[in-house]
Amino acid sequence: MGRGWGELKSADEYVYKFLFKNIPQAVLDASGICVEYRKQAALIGDFATELDNALQKLEGYQEATVMFQKLCVSTGGNGVGGVTSFKQFIELMSASGLLHGCTLSMSRLSLQAPMIAILNPNNPNFDGKDTFYINLIALTIVGALDGYSVFSSSIPYDEVPASVIQVLKKYEDKSAALQGQFFEEITSNKQYFKDFGFIQTDHGPEGIDGKQYTIATYI
Repeated sequence: MGRGWGELKSADEYVYKFLFKNIPQAVLDASGICVEYRKQAALIGDFATELDNALQKLEGYQEATVMFQKLCVSTGGNGVGGVTSFKQFIELMSASGLLHGCTLSMSRLSLQAPMIAILNPNNPNFDGKDTFYINLIALTIVGALDGYSVFSSSIPYDEVPASVIQVLKKYEDKSAALQGQFFEEITSNKQYFKDFGFIQTDHGPEGIDGKQYTIATYI
């Protein structure tokens, strides 16, 4: 995650003081850089607050907090020693998860049809080298699993309190609404989507727009 990640106090700090620390927010806005990602990340502050409030009402919260703080401190300066609360951890993990977990990685990009097509453009069929490349890259891919998205209310665990599910569902719906609005925007102009959809850096439902947060931010 990088040195200093655990010292950040909120999702906003992750986005604007860590991820885009050398780019003023006004420039990000004016240039349209990762606009939809930042809309999604803007949900996280309230999400973390409400989720933490729900957790505080559960039996054993205080004891779990003490254990959690000791665990964080034990990781040291290169770990998450600066994390002191569940709320802070929820914010940082959610902002990171939106970037890394909800989009295609460079490995997955390498296996998209346009990329595979240029491996051996003069041969209409796969050969041994093609299949070797695909199998090799596939080993680095972690597939998306139902119930494991940042705001998912369908988490695959038994006996999750209704109060927790309620918060997750609320922000899952908010997130889905943003995705739906953006998908309508990018598909309203078919030619624009065809020409530029693959390299834009925003967020559509289920990654269907093919945009690459991880690539855009790293580059």
